[in-house]
Amino acid sequence: MTETTGQPPVMDSDPYKSWVKKWPIHIEECMPKDCRIIEGVGEFPDSDFMRRQRHEIDEALKTRNFAKAAMLAKIHADKGDAQSQVVLGNIYKDGGGDIQQDMTEAAKWFRKASDQGYAEGQMYLGYLQVNGAGVPKDVVEGIKLIRKAAEARNRQARLFMSQAYLAG
Repeated sequence: MTETTGQPPVMDSDPYKSWVKKWPIHIEECMPKDCRIIEGVGEFPDSDFMRRQRHEIDEALKTRNFAKAAMLAKIHADKGDAQSQVVLGNIYKDGGGDIQQDMTEAAKWFRKASDQGYAEGQMYLGYLQVNGAGVPKDVVEGIKLIRKAAEARNRQARLFMSQAYLAG
């Protein structure tokens, strides 16, 4: 068996035929985002795989291997995983190692997470909007996003909002 991503199992193989008998419903469009396809067996959700990938991303960030962290995060960010989108956004926001700081790219990934209602993505995108970094400056819209994140109990957003209220 070989592990691949995005390729359906060989349909005329015996393992596939036995898999179809066991699991007759096979709709690729409804595949979960966190799944692997094992050639000859089929696709299945694998939360252990996702956890291992997130652990590898964390380790890469701790060792300041930003290229590896970006590569791993992009795999899941492209599939719509908001947490990975924020990780990728932060890598581009801060830059480091082989990754150049790119606020426009950071804003793109934060927006994807924000559009899904992910509080951390809303907070970072709002912060970029307030400062006009990577996106046109829009203090009102930025504050709205940060307030949404604060209402979702995001600590950084709450801190930002409390500092904004103190500053007037």
